[in-house]
Amino acid sequence: MANFALKDPAYVRISVTICEFPTHLQDFYLSVLSSTSGKREARSYLQRFTPASIRLPYLGGPAETTPKHTKKSAFSNPESLDKRNEAYVNRLLNNHATYATAEFLQPTDSASVKPSLVPKIVEEELHAALVKIRDIDSIPDATLHGVGKTLGQLQRLGLFAIVVLDEPKAGDQWRADANIRAERITAAIENYGGKARRVDGALTMLASDSPLLVSLPQLILAPLSRGVIPILTPLAFDSSQTIVHVDANDIVQTLTKLLSTHSPTSEPPVSQPISLDRLIFLDPLGGIPAPDRPSGAHVFVNLQQEYADIEESLKKDGNTHHLKSLQTIRSALALLPPTTSAVITTPDAAAAAHAQLLSAESEHPRIKNPLIHNLLTDKPIFSSSLPTTTSPSTQTTLIKHGTPLLTLPQGTKLTSPEVDLPKLVALIEDSFGKTLDVEHYLNRVNDHIAGLIIAGDYEGAAIITWETPPGNPSAQRVCYLDKFAVARRSQGVGGVADVVFKAMTAGVQPGRLFEDVEGIVWRSRRNNPVNKWYFERAKGTWKLPEAGDMWTMFWTTEDVKVSQQRFSDYADVCRSIQPSLRDRIRWGTGGGGGGGGHV
Repeated sequence: MANFALKDPAYVRISVTICEFPTHLQDFYLSVLSSTSGKREARSYLQRFTPASIRLPYLGGPAETTPKHTKKSAFSNPESLDKRNEAYVNRLLNNHATYATAEFLQPTDSASVKPSLVPKIVEEELHAALVKIRDIDSIPDATLHGVGKTLGQLQRLGLFAIVVLDEPKAGDQWRADANIRAERITAAIENYGGKARRVDGALTMLASDSPLLVSLPQLILAPLSRGVIPILTPLAFDSSQTIVHVDANDIVQTLTKLLSTHSPTSEPPVSQPISLDRLIFLDPLGGIPAPDRPSGAHVFVNLQQEYADIEESLKKDGNTHHLKSLQTIRSALALLPPTTSAVITTPDAAAAAHAQLLSAESEHPRIKNPLIHNLLTDKPIFSSSLPTTTSPSTQTTLIKHGTPLLTLPQGTKLTSPEVDLPKLVALIEDSFGKTLDVEHYLNRVNDHIAGLIIAGDYEGAAIITWETPPGNPSAQRVCYLDKFAVARRSQGVGGVADVVFKAMTAGVQPGRLFEDVEGIVWRSRRNNPVNKWYFERAKGTWKLPEAGDMWTMFWTTEDVKVSQQRFSDYADVCRSIQPSLRDRIRWGTGGGGGGGGHV
């Protein structure tokens, strides 16, 4: 028996007792329990993925005193395990705890289980990930075995990998070296109990200037459908049946076209339904470098918003390596559904322990595996909108095709043709759960808009205004965040709030959306559930004393730039704003809104 204690972000201690299971199963369940997936993320994951033959054994309760040789194995009654699995899924979906606790895994009377809550997933659909591993020679055996273990755990969670090795053509023995590298990763996967095999002869490149083709797709798909991980080396046959070296990025692109349901030219067509859900690049150099994160990488890249700027930065730095990775991922994601994402991380991170076991006295944070965390939550390890000065450094970048942003400069009116006012009003009311007095609001803000940011089809928005401190018309204007709204359907998922907030704070940089601005100010009602999110992103906060228990003021201005007079200007503006939101909306069965607003 092993006793482990886990801590969730709210510092609620959870004790889990794991009995009678091999070490690899203990590690697996702890990896799942240690993920920061909440109810919303768990629901999304369970509706999307089918854990591959996973059985959740009985983990709760104290150790039995029965002699070990008389105990019955937890796997001896499959029917009982199925009932426990079903009960666990239902409780996971309907419990607000961050982690699956031991209570969730107790035996449950089958009469209390509601089968309708268990996601109905088509067993024929296979969820796949393209995993490109670069420079495998530089990866120590222990790290590579950790990578193999993670690939096996992803498969148990319903994501089946296709591995592509990325190695240059070097020396006279490059073909033999390629096979040795394939055997290393195969052994690493099988060391954990998974299955893998090298695939030869599936790729063809008829001439040096012709495109790479998957001539025999079943050599890849047949083992994949049986739970065997295909390992592809960067080799292909030419028209004379000679083996030639090919670019691993071209293999990724070709396999993406083959598996993509959006590609009109999949030759030969793939008969088995396969969903390509993840692109994973394991690179010793890590994720896409971020200029504002010294020795760190971008946490999240929204391609529709950020690609051009990042591409320019990489070209300026002469970083052709990361530029090629970004271009390959961008081209691949363009062929795939918007739910698909890509992760670039280091082999060390991919091999990280899935849960750092904490004793009762330990206060060290858990180590999260970015691949498992992303599969369960569809999020980066931490939010990309957190200030770079307070957020940890990372070598992992999550990339999505993302959400387009419409950014409108100062002088824009909410009644301008570029703005769909009915949609904007509907978004604000949906987010705040209150009705907006549109006439009052337009009279107050329409003539002094500093900027307007709209995400997607009005999934989120930030309305920023210029405000003059009352009684001091000669004072410097204050850049005031008047409304920050996220549609209820997008709250907590998709990164909409992060994308909008990050674009807004980036607008204070020279040459961006706002001119001659030192920071952004806003206020929020003290009972707003979003305040914790604001506290994490603001550079400073202050409870307005004259407002009773109503308002808290936030700002992103650096402390050194906030003089006593400027601080008074901020407070005067926040006190003077007259609310335009009125009666609370009575939602049907969906619950209240307010997940993205503050005024």
